[in-house]
Amino acid sequence: MTTVNKLHSKFSKMRWNRAIWGWAFYDWANSAFATVVIAGFFPIFFRTHWAIGLSDAEVTLILGIANSLSGVLLMLSAPIMGFVADNHLAKKSALVICAGLGALSTIVFVFIGEGHWQIAITCYTIAVFMFMASNVFYDALLTDVSQPIDYNRVSAIGFALGYLGGGLVLAASVWAVWQGGINKIDSSFVVVGIWWLVFTIPLMLWVREKHRQTEKAVSFTTPLRLFKKQPVIAWFLLAYWLYIDAVDTVIRMAVNYGQVIGFEVKELLLALLLVQFIGFPATILYGRLADYLGTRAMILAGVIIYIAICILGALVESIVGFYFLVVLIALVQGGLQAQSRSFYASLVPLNHVAQFFGIYNMLGKFAVVFGPLLLSGTGYLSNNPRVGLLSLTVLLVLSLIVLITKVPSNQSNVSGSDNARPSK
Repeated sequence: MTTVNKLHSKFSKMRWNRAIWGWAFYDWANSAFATVVIAGFFPIFFRTHWAIGLSDAEVTLILGIANSLSGVLLMLSAPIMGFVADNHLAKKSALVICAGLGALSTIVFVFIGEGHWQIAITCYTIAVFMFMASNVFYDALLTDVSQPIDYNRVSAIGFALGYLGGGLVLAASVWAVWQGGINKIDSSFVVVGIWWLVFTIPLMLWVREKHRQTEKAVSFTTPLRLFKKQPVIAWFLLAYWLYIDAVDTVIRMAVNYGQVIGFEVKELLLALLLVQFIGFPATILYGRLADYLGTRAMILAGVIIYIAICILGALVESIVGFYFLVVLIALVQGGLQAQSRSFYASLVPLNHVAQFFGIYNMLGKFAVVFGPLLLSGTGYLSNNPRVGLLSLTVLLVLSLIVLITKVPSNQSNVSGSDNARPSK
């Protein structure tokens, strides 16, 4: 039997149990925040309601700084949070706390009056930090709800449900705004906060962390020792940091970029809807292709397509061209994110998984520090937002070089005492 046939046979026996669905539905829960608040309505409402009187360049700079600051906070705290969670089997509890605080910070938006941009950007920074912090523990729980052979498909279904759930809330929010005007945006923030809270409940009820009596206590120096022993983990993290920088920056700044180059709010909201509803099946398909072509190969494909997206985005003039780019983004964005998580999960030791995913998210969110500043700063200095978008290609090309030269495709979880697995 060929390797591909063996893989297909194993996947055909996979059980989609409650733990997997409970875990995946957290992506359905918090993606409403990522879609409606981060990528969609907050930049629009901030510009038109809270930041009245500020110039386009000033608004772009403030949004870039806020996203970067939330990333700095996560960068400083994620490894510590992961260390504590591994030692106390507290990944689920920590996730629930972060989700609750993030949802409540989102609901608070409705009480912030016109012109109070300082309060709005502060609440936004807190909510974004909590959203990202919860994902440290969410990503780590992948190894508690599935086996390594299932990582590609389970990771993909999480991102896919996120696109669908986020898309449904966005569609409802867009309809409400079209019916009642842009001032109705603030009610969408309340819906997002409640949605986030309610759909965290399946994870609370159905996901259990696996306690391994044979595990030794987590050492804060474990990653350093393992990076020396298995340098491919460190090289992959470097490549991930570089390419996710561009991916997350495009997600967070695309609506603001579209406004600056002259597209209407309704056109941009339609573009977001396209991303969500195309992204749902595309992410699942991306995971299936990774089963047959290899996870690393699909990561490489996603990075190459993002290079094309940034170049074409800097040249786009018409709304038709913009929608073409949106379709490209929808086809690869979720798949690239899902397979990055899956590939990394296949490398790291299970008994230190939260600590290693703390580093993973730290580097991913350090990209959120650098990427928006690179885009907004370059655009501000050149007085041309297209130059800012084009600057992201440098990071993508560098990541491609690292992946090709330093990260082999035939990697599996590291061996040795630091990676002892329970017998089955």
